Amino acid sequence: MPRAALLIVALSVSPLLTLAGQGWAALAPGDRVRLTTTSSALPFVGTVVTADSDSVRIRPQDTAVLTGRRTSVSISRRSVRELEVGVIGPSRTGTGALIGLGMGAVVGALYGVSDASTCRGFCFFDPGAEAAIGAVFFGGIGAGLGALIGLAEGSERWQRVPLSHAHVALGTHGAGLAVSFAF
Repeated sequence: MPRAALLIVALSVSPLLTLAGQGWAALAPGDRVRLTTTSSALPFVGTVVTADSDSVRIRPQDTAVLTGRRTSVSISRRSVRELEVGVIGPSRTGTGALIGLGMGAVVGALYGVSDASTCRGFCFFDPGAEAAIGAVFFGGIGAGLGALIGLAEGSERWQRVPLSHAHVALGTHGAGLAVSFAF
């Protein structure tokens, strides 16, 4: 009878264990993470090197710049207060190009009008034509610069990962059954 009771309790508790570990199971080597520990108020940003049942090893994003070498830090899972994973969305190249085109066209048109208004005597173009030429020229330059900035900008957003430090222990206690839950 005790073995049957132990089996029933184990089967009813196993879904809790599966749910409890899903947040950490989502971590894979190469993932960008941002985490806050119980000992620090500032978030720690880096790339996951390895993750196991009790710790996660992370390579901080600024390590190579500051020290000249690539080091990693091991952080206990129990000390993590908040965990977020970086999710890369589509680039903003098109948006940057459109913003650059609009800004460049406005600046070019204003420059063309102001340049044409200072013309005395023989002028190649009237103010309207100079505004159009300036808008096309500076609009093209603005679109190119905006596309480059949008490409470099990217669109990383942080997705929060639920943390759970659930622990379930099953065992026998004399002739009875012992179950322990810790969250």
